Amino acid sequence: MIVADDVVITAGGRRLVDGVSLAVAHGEVLALVGPNGAGKSTLLSALAGDRRLARGRISLGGHDVATLAPAALARLRAVLPQRAALTASFTALEVVRLGSDRGDADAAHRQLTAVALGHAAERLYPTLSGGEQQRVQLARVLTQLDERPGCALLLDEPTAALDPHHQHRVLALARQVAAAGHAVVVVLHDLTLALGHTDRIALLAAGRLLACEPPRAITAARLRQAFGVDFDLISTRGGALAAIARPPTALEESLHASRPDLA
Repeated sequence: MIVADDVVITAGGRRLVDGVSLAVAHGEVLALVGPNGAGKSTLLSALAGDRRLARGRISLGGHDVATLAPAALARLRAVLPQRAALTASFTALEVVRLGSDRGDADAAHRQLTAVALGHAAERLYPTLSGGEQQRVQLARVLTQLDERPGCALLLDEPTAALDPHHQHRVLALARQVAAAGHAVVVVLHDLTLALGHTDRIALLAAGRLLACEPPRAITAARLRQAFGVDFDLISTRGGALAAIARPPTALEESLHASRPDLA
């Protein structure tokens, strides 16, 4: 469904994404993971057709995104940005209905219930918490997919403002979307969530792709290469992996020097 071939994206003379190639199939959930400034969100916006490439090609469903008008792109993918700027006093239900060409209230109610906000349908969007607003926006893009089988769902840090229960719920919904035949790409900062909920992890650092492998194939050495700290990879009771970062010694010494009470 999604193919990126030798993608380079530049800004201010700097390569934000540097020669990245990857593919995501229908039915698959791929996580983009890496440190701050690795190029994750930039790459995601390019996969959505919202970012001009300096080199390379990106296709959705066999169509070069650079040649598609916004309406055609909207039929091929749904995008959840990190922050959706919306200050108008719409209700939660009205916001979700924006994802439907027909303004389908039944579909909007169904997706609000899926994100555990069915009870908040008539609440004004600006009165919701940050995490609730994020879930309303997720319901909106899920409603968009309702009318477009076999598309791409692109999520930029959808769990950032959520508590642990809703983090897992959102990624379980991403898994359901993939099972329904869509291709899913999600930017995540929480490595344990990525290890537990995705089919493959694309590990980025300084704009380059270091690995694109199933969770069990991601090693502590690879994580250290990307993040610059050591990790312990632990098997949980349910069989998934958890990634625990160890503070670097130099950081610990610096903290102790500035805060003797921490020693």
